[in-house]
Amino acid sequence: MKKFPIILAIAAVVMIVGTLAYKNFNGPLKDSRDGKTYKTVKIGDQEWMAENLNFEYNVGSAQSYCYEDKPENCQKYGRLYTWAAAMDSAALFSTNGKGCGTDKTCATPEDVRGICPEGWVLPTIKDWDELFKAVGGQAVAGTKLKSTFGWEENRNGTDDFSFNAIPAGNEYCQGDHRFFNAGEHTFFWSSSEANDHYAYQMRLSHYLDNSWLESRFGKPCGYSVRCIKKRNSRPKIEPKTATDSIIDYRDGQTYKTVKIGDQTWMAENLNYDYNVGSAKSYCYRNNQQYCDKYGRLYTWAAAIDSAAIFSNSAKDCGIGNDNCWLIPPVQGVCPEGWHVPSFAELDILLTEVNRVTPEIRSLFATHGWEGNSQGTDLFSFSLLPAGFWSHQSRRFEQEGLTAYLWSSDSFDGWNTESVYAAYRFFWMIYPPTDDKDKRDALSIRCIKD
Repeated sequence: MKKFPIILAIAAVVMIVGTLAYKNFNGPLKDSRDGKTYKTVKIGDQEWMAENLNFEYNVGSAQSYCYEDKPENCQKYGRLYTWAAAMDSAALFSTNGKGCGTDKTCATPEDVRGICPEGWVLPTIKDWDELFKAVGGQAVAGTKLKSTFGWEENRNGTDDFSFNAIPAGNEYCQGDHRFFNAGEHTFFWSSSEANDHYAYQMRLSHYLDNSWLESRFGKPCGYSVRCIKKRNSRPKIEPKTATDSIIDYRDGQTYKTVKIGDQTWMAENLNYDYNVGSAKSYCYRNNQQYCDKYGRLYTWAAAIDSAAIFSNSAKDCGIGNDNCWLIPPVQGVCPEGWHVPSFAELDILLTEVNRVTPEIRSLFATHGWEGNSQGTDLFSFSLLPAGFWSHQSRRFEQEGLTAYLWSSDSFDGWNTESVYAAYRFFWMIYPPTDDKDKRDALSIRCIKD
């Protein structure tokens, strides 16, 4: 008897059973507040609602909507919530999101119940990032999480994990009951905010296979909510020493690397020479010894590789091109297999650090900072105060005092022609987010794909 066909048959059965396992729903979850029930599904170590929340919440400016104000669309898509409603800013169910909304920065705990049923919470950007990794990464998350129906241009997903993300669209962000994008896009709120005006959302699109986190649009926008089951405990990360390294084969330079949580970062600033047209990089004071010490300072066009030397993801992007819409990950000027961090990835880093210590100096190098600002370098991130080059003053400024790290995100929502991009600023304390002129030159820390 030939064993080979039998082995193939067994393998096929194993594959089918494995696939079907992803199609098995948990639950159902019953929301005791209104009696509605929701399918739930376990993906990796997380348990998610497999349907959009449909609990009505309207308190002051914290509003929820049915798409096009039609009740049947609430049955189809669930409700669309402003961030204040998603966070339960009126504190009807918990105090964790009390008062959160537009024009206010909220210091919230890691688990915010928000509008979710009891025992469930609004996901953080870290939770969304963990989901991406569980389904195979950002590059394929769109396809694997999207529903198998409802997406325009026949761009349905495979829904491999029964997450069943349907294209629910959004309310226009002005509270004027204008609705867009049903069939084309869906957005899910997180409990993580970027600043007083913006909070993070997870986004899926009909024309893309990937998924990503962004904070381009304001807290008044009406987006969907998917709740995640509250965990009894979250494992804390352990600080590690930067013992690994990579070689940038473009110029032979070597960089230390370090893993912090689930992210792997360069433990040194990038020092690759990139000067193409208006996309410039500099040594501080135009002195090579500062490049050797701090790495190079890059305009945003150089950071994202607007000349498309290494990839086409940001070709011709910078200032004044309304066709640019960067979708993470963006390799930019980073070595192959690495990319310029998104704004969300920088904030995930800060969130992970904060789980161990609220002291931002734990990311600072133990030398190079002026006065009493020396770091503890607890995570071997070894951030140095490289300062920046100012387009406005045409000078190099703040060496020894500050560190600025570019992200790949434009700052101004739909306005891709904007002169501003998002960055993180490090000083003696961790300050609110601000925007930075794309023509200024800042440091880059690459993150592994």
